[in-house]
Amino acid sequence: MNRSVDKIAIVGGGSAGWLCATFLARHFQSHLPGSIQITLVESEDIGTIGVGEGTMPSIRKTLRQLDIDEKEFMQATSATFKQAIRFDDWLHLPTETSRSSFYHTFQVPIAVKGESIAPYWVMSREKHGKSYADYATSQAQVCEAGLGPFISGIQQQPNALNYAYHLDAARFGIFLKELATEMGVRHRIGHVIDVVMKPNGFIDYLEVRDQEDLLADLFIDCTGFAAHLLEKKLGSTFLDMTSTLFCDRAVTVQVPYEQPDAPVRPYTTSTARANGWIWDIGLGHRRGIGYVCSSKYTDDDEALEVLMDYVGPAGKDLPTRTLPMRVGYRETPWIKNCIAIGLSAGFLEPLEATGIHQVEISLNRLAMIFSRRGDFGYMSRQFNRYMTEWFELVFDFIKLHYCVNRRNDSEFWIDNRNPETISDRLNQQLEMWKTRPTNQTDLGQGRPTFGHASYHQILFGLDYLPDLSGDEFSYPHGKFAETRSSQIAERANRELQSLPSHRDLLNSVYASAAGAGRRRY
Repeated sequence: MNRSVDKIAIVGGGSAGWLCATFLARHFQSHLPGSIQITLVESEDIGTIGVGEGTMPSIRKTLRQLDIDEKEFMQATSATFKQAIRFDDWLHLPTETSRSSFYHTFQVPIAVKGESIAPYWVMSREKHGKSYADYATSQAQVCEAGLGPFISGIQQQPNALNYAYHLDAARFGIFLKELATEMGVRHRIGHVIDVVMKPNGFIDYLEVRDQEDLLADLFIDCTGFAAHLLEKKLGSTFLDMTSTLFCDRAVTVQVPYEQPDAPVRPYTTSTARANGWIWDIGLGHRRGIGYVCSSKYTDDDEALEVLMDYVGPAGKDLPTRTLPMRVGYRETPWIKNCIAIGLSAGFLEPLEATGIHQVEISLNRLAMIFSRRGDFGYMSRQFNRYMTEWFELVFDFIKLHYCVNRRNDSEFWIDNRNPETISDRLNQQLEMWKTRPTNQTDLGQGRPTFGHASYHQILFGLDYLPDLSGDEFSYPHGKFAETRSSQIAERANRELQSLPSHRDLLNSVYASAAGAGRRRY
């Protein structure tokens, strides 16, 4: 059905709601007369989850789209630079003499004659003894040394390392709220008590307690796991995925630094435990730490004990939060004139920090297909197909971390290797990847969030290697690969000498933020 969209209502605040509001206001130029009017309504009675502190490199493009100055953003959100994820103890249970550790870096591994260097690392690894990350990038060594991704003031240099951010999610929401309202977004504080429907199944308006009704042509549901509009009124089916990804709880704590100039890791640390894993994220003013686990294999008291054992004395008397996670996704995130974005659309556990990225993906896809007077049916079908494929692919990638481990210390890890808990597609791919490295054609059309370079880093880090014996003739550029890897080693040596410590770089960024300007709308 064709219709004119003159008003958009966003229900729910937090990072997802305010990122939607800011993005759409910028895209539709809502501060100009005649443009689409955007209103965000949020209730003081409902809190936000607000613990998602990791991002992916795509966030930098989003900030540019929104005309946000990086320095101002970082100071306002206590953000730090995130260059990688380091996975500790994921391969096997640590012993007194042995621990496993590997990196998933954001720097794309070098290529050989336009092709992946992965098979050359596989065939020569016993000779050179390097991890895949060190063979193909310099970033893991930079991370281990605690250095920033660029020299202060010149992050646009061609050789700057790729990065994302760690950020304070609550502060991020506040920062976006200020920006969105400057861009013309109308902000209403009020509790939505009813969603009134039209005879044709479209949403007509929202009843807001003690306020006038909120009318709109398009409604965006950012009400979190509850999905008050899309599920409770429009009946969107939620596909529960805990049979694949078992973790459905997180116990979290915020730990201040003992000293204000304490070193800050330029990466997320993910440490495996018997029934899940622990994230450790350094912000400018504190660490955010959380134990992600499965209620099927442990209980909340035991989970809290595991978290506090990791934190140590620094966690004494600090408040903690236990957060249930609804792991899965909407079969149809866009129904009629309502779109779910953020937790209301679906959630993958925090392992690869896809929460904010999922909002970015949704908004960019919406902007690509949206027409103010277009057919909602056509647009919704496109959007739903795209988001379903996105969730399926990312679920497989997250599951990959669990299903090729070798830990035998708990049923949690053993059950994760059960083929019945793995999608048919991933089971088939794992069989194929026993005989050759994964390539981009394995991962569908377009540019998936996690490409073959990411798969290589996880598979090789977990010692899941293809047997290439007898197939060496397919990879004739061994000498060139050695030269390229030597160049990476030389680059790493230069960066270890020239790059500032992460803390020093942050201090420089925060100090210069006061003079940074922002476009005012």
